[in-house]
Amino acid sequence: MGAGPLILHRMAPDGLSVLDEGRELVNDAKELPTLEGPKFYKRHGYYYIFAPFGGVATGSQAVLRSKFIYGPYDHRVVLAKGTTKINGPHQGGYVETQSGQGWFIHFQQRGAHGRIVHLEPVRWEDDWPVIGKADPGVTTGEPVAEGSIPDHKGHDSAKRPQTSDEFNGRTFGPQWEWNHNPDDDHWTLSRRPGFLRLEPTPAEDLFHARNTLTQMMQDDAFELTARFDLTHLKAGDHTGLAMFEKNASGLEIAEEDGKRGLRFWQAAKSSGGDTAIALVAQSVQLRVRVHGDTANYFYSIDEGKEFQPLGPPATLTFSWWKGSRPAVFAFTKESGSNGFVDIDWVRYQKLD
Repeated sequence: MGAGPLILHRMAPDGLSVLDEGRELVNDAKELPTLEGPKFYKRHGYYYIFAPFGGVATGSQAVLRSKFIYGPYDHRVVLAKGTTKINGPHQGGYVETQSGQGWFIHFQQRGAHGRIVHLEPVRWEDDWPVIGKADPGVTTGEPVAEGSIPDHKGHDSAKRPQTSDEFNGRTFGPQWEWNHNPDDDHWTLSRRPGFLRLEPTPAEDLFHARNTLTQMMQDDAFELTARFDLTHLKAGDHTGLAMFEKNASGLEIAEEDGKRGLRFWQAAKSSGGDTAIALVAQSVQLRVRVHGDTANYFYSIDEGKEFQPLGPPATLTFSWWKGSRPAVFAFTKESGSNGFVDIDWVRYQKLD
């Protein structure tokens, strides 16, 4: 596989078509292999192309510069892994604050944790960007682990991203994302204030279910616990907590044959049997504990006083161009089900 060359086209004003066959700007498989994800800028009379090369997991960031839009272009490697643990870096974009501060946003591919976004400071020397940490006279920077926050208005950028949710509002927090276009007729935050209600819709399994709510992992090690009110589950209904990915795993509660069961499952393995237990409680807390690329699952039927492990450790993987994601879900295998599950809260805790 490869990428490039970079070809520039004139575009119609409405952005719906190109007006020519294009002109090749860059095609250098030796110095800039797998050049992709270009971003075009003009600054101080120069045209710049910011583009990563060398592949997502092992490449670096280049900047190409010319006084003329069609080139020829000089180039520099402006950001590389160096001595850091931030591999890549990849697919970035340059932005400036209102005060003129320069910042470079890029991602790092970190296994099962997906593509992690980083923010690097940028300064300009001789009309070339110097990105991240670089000593005077050094043109290739390294990603920074921490630093000052950008100039900003109206936002507290020093806060960690949101994770936990008590579901006390009328809207979701910004941490949540549906795995599928949601069916808005089958979820609500207002029907029972303080709870997220999911009404299961027909699906053969989690991968085909709608209204599965997910969020990104924010740490290499963490616990995420959710409390489920199971009072109104009906025959055929399934609900639970999962790490959502192509090799998904989790704890699932199912109403089948007049009985309620709790089991560990993993998509690539046969689960059940010795990992399945009968469940008579009307409420249960389910927990996933993640360390690196491994997840362990636990449950409590005494309102969190004591948690019991269930199932073997599950290996997490990079899937569908994203990381494994904690998720709460509900679906049914009975088309006529009118059951629902109320999720009281989801609580996240960073671990050392």
